[in-house]
Amino acid sequence: MHLMSKGRLMRRMAALAAVGSAISLVGFPGLTAAKTSRYSYRDPDCTHGNIADPLNVIFYGRPKPNDDISGSASHYLDYYFHWNSHDGSSQYARGDQGCFEDAHQNADDNQFNDRYHIREFTDYDIHPPAVLKAVGDAHRDHVTEGCFPPQHVSIGYDQPRDLIASNIRTLPGAYRHFSYMKLGNTRRTPQCDGTTQRSNGNQLAIHLKSSDPSG
Repeated sequence: MHLMSKGRLMRRMAALAAVGSAISLVGFPGLTAAKTSRYSYRDPDCTHGNIADPLNVIFYGRPKPNDDISGSASHYLDYYFHWNSHDGSSQYARGDQGCFEDAHQNADDNQFNDRYHIREFTDYDIHPPAVLKAVGDAHRDHVTEGCFPPQHVSIGYDQPRDLIASNIRTLPGAYRHFSYMKLGNTRRTPQCDGTTQRSNGNQLAIHLKSSDPSG
């Protein structure tokens, strides 16, 4: 897939929004918005009122041998972006097989500092797996004393997601495959310091190739 101009990208996003999030991306038959929940949850029961972060990234393709798609996504972020800190609290996503925990985490710093952070959840809803997928919750973490004990709160979703896209634009052409689709997950997410954050509802779709040198 070739890089699109900003105008063309915006037109595609508008078209996707008009027909809903389940449409296949043009040029990628079988790829649709993840059937998992549109948000991560703070509890292992995925309680409706306990949402944490919007799932604003989707990784799809074929994993490397002896790896799952979430693992390949994690290696991709390690290798290309140096998001090689893997600590953080667990969250959960809901799908046809119930509520499941994140499989991997990546960040550009440790959990005691402000950082960019994403959790990767394997999308188990695809059967048979025409295209294997993992979803992620890219966000900016900020350490605040407004919570007790002091801890991270999310202070943004769109800029971290778009930062990943900007970094992909710098990769070799063979590994520069991405697009956007409209998911519509724009609910405000409450933080422990009393603030709320929201996404513009767009999801970044990243094509992982088993041939790329990450991992």
